Amino acid sequence: MSPMDQKFLGVVFHHRLGSVEQSRFYRPVAEGMESQSREYGYPLCFFSNGDEEMAQLWRFHAQGLLDGLILLGADMERSLAESAVQKSIPVVLGDNDLEGLGLDSVVTDNASGMRQIMRHLASLGHERVGFIGGPLSHRSLWARYSVYQQWMAQSSMVPRDEWVWIIDDRRADWAKGRDAMRAMLEGGLDITAVVCDNDHSAAGAVEACREQGVSVPDRLSVVGFDDISRAKACSPPLTTVHVHKEEMGRWLVRRLVERTMNDGVKVTVALDARLIVRDSTGPVPGRAAGR
Repeated sequence: MSPMDQKFLGVVFHHRLGSVEQSRFYRPVAEGMESQSREYGYPLCFFSNGDEEMAQLWRFHAQGLLDGLILLGADMERSLAESAVQKSIPVVLGDNDLEGLGLDSVVTDNASGMRQIMRHLASLGHERVGFIGGPLSHRSLWARYSVYQQWMAQSSMVPRDEWVWIIDDRRADWAKGRDAMRAMLEGGLDITAVVCDNDHSAAGAVEACREQGVSVPDRLSVVGFDDISRAKACSPPLTTVHVHKEEMGRWLVRRLVERTMNDGVKVTVALDARLIVRDSTGPVPGRAAGR
């Protein structure tokens, strides 16, 4: 969309996504933004953070057409937010929170979601729980990993460094989950459950288990996070944490419109996360459910 001659709200996403429509997580966020912007009667325009599109965005700003900016995703550079602030453009962060800039943000209550996962696994008798995730530069993924660490340290579960597989490179999440799970199984790690910090990685972990003849959940329980459409379609369907993605999009536009009305109060909206129990988790082998 090219506004050309009318004021609009801009959304910037990282070029690694290709497009927002290609992302199973951010596509429903974008749908929520578009729905809310239509209610306000405000055009919404999407830009990647590539040089050419950013130059176009700043030209629109210079022409007085850009009323506000949503920076979508944890990969967004701090320097971009700082540039927008310097230009006095109202900014709201989506799925991210950059400290020290006084910007609104709309995020998921990742800590609550992870605590629900760990309580669920504990109720099934799991004490030897692994973790697959990364990169930890992603604030949401760091929050999820931090709760896993805290739970393992403070509960009756036995923490083991070798049960944690953090991958900080930029491989696809599905491949990360598959490769990490494969390495764990080939290493003979004695775990009964593994938590993945997103559903793509969890689907990859399930595939690695299938390759090596490890039954999910009879031998190993697998949990994801985000409740993307792939979670329900996985075999078995994934236990995961539902993230209110469309509501995140709606809140992003609401807060940005309020910002454009000179609302200078910094607000962080933390959306509830809810555990969805499906067939990829079960009791520890040899333990009956509910005991």
